[in-house]
Parts: sequence; C-alpha cells; structure tokens
Amino acid sequence: MALPASGPISMSMINEELGNFATQGISFQSIATSFELSAPNYGDSKIGLGLDELYGDSAGSSTTATFEDFSISGFSVNTQNGSITSNPVATAGSNPVPSLSVSYVSSPFSAVLTNTTRTANVSLTVPSENESGVAYDNAGATLSGTVTSTQGPYQLEFDDWTGGISNINPNTGVVTFTPGNDSNTGIGAISNTTTFSQTSNPTPSAGQFKPSATSFSAPVGTNTTRTITFTLGVPTTNLDGSGGQYGNVGSTISGTKTFTQLVGETVSLSGEGIGTDPLTWTHSQSGTSVNKSVQITTGGGDGSVGWSATVLTSVGGMVSTDFEVSLNSNGSGGSHSVSGTGSDFIYIYPTSTNSNASTNSAVIFVSTDAGATDSIGLTQTGQVTFSLNPSPGGGVDIQFDHSGSVTSGQSNGTLSSNVSWVLNITGSAFTFETDGDPGASTNQRTGNGNEDITVFASNNLGVARSGTFNLDTTTAGTTGNKIQVDLLQTARPVDSGIFTNTVGFMSGSFGILVDVERNITQSEFSPYHYSPTFIPIAVQTNYATTYTVSVDQLSNGKLSTTFDNTGNGAGSGTLSGISTITSTPGTSDAQFFFNTITESQHSAVRQIILTFTFADGRTDQLTLRLHGSGEDDGGTPGLPPAP
Repeated sequence: MALPASGPISMSMINEELGNFATQGISFQSIATSFELSAPNYGDSKIGLGLDELYGDSAGSSTTATFEDFSISGFSVNTQNGSITSNPVATAGSNPVPSLSVSYVSSPFSAVLTNTTRTANVSLTVPSENESGVAYDNAGATLSGTVTSTQGPYQLEFDDWTGGISNINPNTGVVTFTPGNDSNTGIGAISNTTTFSQTSNPTPSAGQFKPSATSFSAPVGTNTTRTITFTLGVPTTNLDGSGGQYGNVGSTISGTKTFTQLVGETVSLSGEGIGTDPLTWTHSQSGTSVNKSVQITTGGGDGSVGWSATVLTSVGGMVSTDFEVSLNSNGSGGSHSVSGTGSDFIYIYPTSTNSNASTNSAVIFVSTDAGATDSIGLTQTGQVTFSLNPSPGGGVDIQFDHSGSVTSGQSNGTLSSNVSWVLNITGSAFTFETDGDPGASTNQRTGNGNEDITVFASNNLGVARSGTFNLDTTTAGTTGNKIQVDLLQTARPVDSGIFTNTVGFMSGSFGILVDVERNITQSEFSPYHYSPTFIPIAVQTNYATTYTVSVDQLSNGKLSTTFDNTGNGAGSGTLSGISTITSTPGTSDAQFFFNTITESQHSAVRQIILTFTFADGRTDQLTLRLHGSGEDDGGTPGLPPAP
C-alpha cells in the first residue's frame, strides 16, 4: 500500500510500507534506497531528502503515466491576425516537466467576429518518473491529447478606416474629407460595412468620425504639411448578418492622417482692349473671323492649375448665348464654356449680329479649381439709329439775334430714332416744341422713335445768352449716343450816354451811341494846370453791362479809378470791366477819372479821344479838347507848341 499523497508521514508509516516493525530504527539512506530515490535531489528539485518526496510512493513500486497527469495549459490567439501568442505547456507529472509537441488546427486562425473555440493537438514523451520519484512503467512512450482556447472577436483598428483627408483648398484652407468605411479590415466574414459620417461632437457615436481641424490658414507661401487627428466611433453594426461585432464595439479609436496644403492658386486675364474698354464688337460683327484673344495666366497650387472659362450674363450670372469661347486660335469648336490647365489663351466672339438697339453685354468668367477668379467684360453694340437732321456742326450750332430770329444754323430738325429718348434744354432764353407734344417747353420730354423738334429764343432785353439743346437715348444697353446743340442769342444793342462833371455836376445825354465833346481850358497863371485837373466820367446804358475805355494818347492825361488833382496825370491808358448804370448818373456816380497832365502855357488845342467798347462789341467816344491859355515860352501865339 502506498504512502499517503498528502499530510504527515511518520517513520512508523515508512517502516510498515517497507515491511519492518513500526518501531524499528531506519536511516534516510536506507529510505532513499528502498524508495529508489537518488542523490542529490532525491526526486524533486531541491537538494536533500524530505519526507514530502515520498507522497503517494510505494517502496520498490512503479506507476503508469497518463496524458492528464501532466496538466497541459491552454494557449492564446491574437484577435487581429489569428496568430498564436502563447503555446500550451505541461505544468505537472514530472520534474522537470516534459516538453510538448504542439500542432494547431488551421493555424494561423482567421480573424473572427464572435468568441470562437480553437483546438491544439498536443503530444509528449513520458519521462522516467513523476515528481515524487516514482518510476513510470511506460517511460519513453508518447502520450497525445487536445487543449482548447477561446479566440476573441476582431477589434476595429484606425487603419481599417478608408476615410481621411481628400483635399485642402489652397485658397481657403477648408478641408474636404472622405467619409470612408470599415471595409479595409480583411475579415472575410464582414458583409455589412459602415459608411462613416462626420460629427463635431467631442466623442463621436458609433459610425461617426470627428476631425481635430476642418480648416487651416490660407493661402500659404510654401507647400505645408497638415496633420489631423481623427476620432472614430466603433460601429455597432451586425457585421456578418449573424450578430457578429467588433471586439472593441462601443469604444472609440484615434489616429492621424496628413495632407500637403499647396500654395494659393492665382489667375489673371489680359487681352485685346484690356485697360481701356471691355472686349468690344460692333453690332455687325459676329463669328470666328472676329474672335479676340484673352491670355490666362495661372500660378500657385501644384504648378498645373486647372481652370474653367464660362460666358455669363452681366446680370444674374447665367450662361450667355450671345458669345462663345474657344481654345483654338481660329475660334473653331466654340461653346459657352471651356476648361484647361495652366497658362493658356482662349478666343471669344459674338455668336451673331446684333439687330437690337440695346447692347449685348456679358463677361468671360475664369475660375480655378481652388476658387481663384478673374473676369473680362464683353460688349456687342446695338444697332442704334439716332440722328438729327440737319446735323449739328462745330461751334455754335444755332444762333439767334436779340429779337429771337435765327441768324445762323437751323432751329428746326428731324430726329430719326429706333430707340426711346429724352430731350431737355438749358438756358432761360430758350424753349422747344415737339410735334408729338406741341407747345413751347423748357421742361424735359421723353419719346420713342422719330420726332420733329423746333427750338425758340425769347426777346432779349440784355446781354448775350447761351444754352444747350440735349438729346440722349434711354433704351437699356444704349450709351454714348448723346446729341448736343449749342445755342447763343446775341445781346440787345447798347444804348448809351456818356456823362462828365466839369462844372460841379454830371452832364450828358442818353441815346444810341452818342459821341460827346468836352472843352477844358488851361489856367492863365502858373503852374498852368488844366481846369479842372481831373474829370469824373460815368456811363449810362439801357441795360446793365460792362465796358472797356481807352485813351488814344497819354501825353496830356491818363485814366484811373481815383482822381489826381496834382496835374501829374496818374493812371494808365486803358481800364477794363467797368460796370455801367441804367439810371442817369449823379454827381457822386463817377466810374473813373481822366486825370490831366500840366504843361507849359500854350495857345494850341490838344484833342484827346476816349473810346468806350461795350460787351456787345459796340463803341462810343468822348472827345476832350484841351485849350491853351496863351503863348508858350519862345512860341508864336495861336500856334501849337513846338514839337
């Protein structure tokens, strides 16, 4: 009978097992020999013999080893790739335990979506004895069996997500994302993938992604690498139609993706007419034979900037059918929109002649893929009929005399028009009349089509008057057609009176350009001043105007707006811009003075003429006769002084 497998072992138990008296003395050496234990460990891993090494042993006996005696551990399977992460080992049955030969069914295992049992075939060679030193009677034999382990479901990884950054606009910095799905796992069992959706929630729900940034500063001067961290909510979808789910379902995963933000795209246009006018055609021009070029210059981006050029209406931005654009220099293959890459030329032309009065207007609008834009205006003039017969000439086109009679030009004419128009006149002297709306008027009138027009001038009681007769189109799209006729009415003829004060009051007469004479006598006594030494002069006219006065010779007197009683004749030969008065001048109404120059006593008569020139061009004269009072020294009485 074998010793107990646990608990205390007494020497009497050992003696009885060996067939001795219970109280018989026995040495440890004889015990080791009797139980076939060998030094130095005697059946275990520790040096020396301990009674615990006799558990379950029988003196001189052996036992048959079984697969279960060796307590084979389980193994571990990687959830992501099915690889074995730890192998089974024997944990009992001998010391040391035997090594195992292991083979796995279908290793490496495929990833799974539910907990799945995996099996390993295990075999070992029976050692000579067990941990207690009891010999195995089947030592050297091969024992076989199986062990199992549970492989957990696949956990979604960040790299399984096919989404990410699709683009960063180089001009706005706005990021465009690819939603992606979870089809990149490589698990054949997945039949129901999830298309992710973007969210701004800090913690995305299942099937959502949250980027750490949605835009960057732009434009940049050099290509710049941008990094975005994405947080994904693991889908809860029934992945295989049988309830399969990811092992990390209900959690989130994170990772980063990068993208290069390119320098900002640019586009500029230049072409025929740029800087002065838009691209312009006449109403009769159309087709590829009159195409005009526009150069497209691009920059930035990846160096190969894509663009599109579209003909749009000036208002509303709809596609225009009045013009076409082509990539070919001969205009062939034209359409309403073309596209290209990099710097290039496009060619534009009107699709047909313009029989309408209004102008056809559009723009050629060019936009790069990143949104840089530029445009050029397109204009095809309308077929406008707008003329006045007789046609206005240069200078003053119509002139009236002061009574309102035409003296130059023609005051009536015919407007030929296929558009609507507006008519007005400036200058208080002038009015107009249209056949379609009779009656003289100074107000604005409008009309449409042909019209007979007459211009009138009222009786002029004063200075010359001027004005303009203005016609212009009002039909939308018609500009630059204004007709202007300059108007002039001559002044009323001047009636004048020249008044002088030589005796203490103003004397003279008013009439139609009356010539006046005045006599002044030299004093008989030294210093022989003329009396008076200055003459106040004023001019009366039938209406307020201005005049210029000049003296024919300056040796005996000059003109000034201030009097000079010294006899030195202060002043000049001409005074300009003097205003007349319309009432009879009084003593204090002098407008200028004729200041005499004293000379030696003489007996001659000095005749001086002052000429008055009025604003209307008419003239009048004042004749002054300076009479000498005696003989000049050395002279002959009654004769002019010697030169």
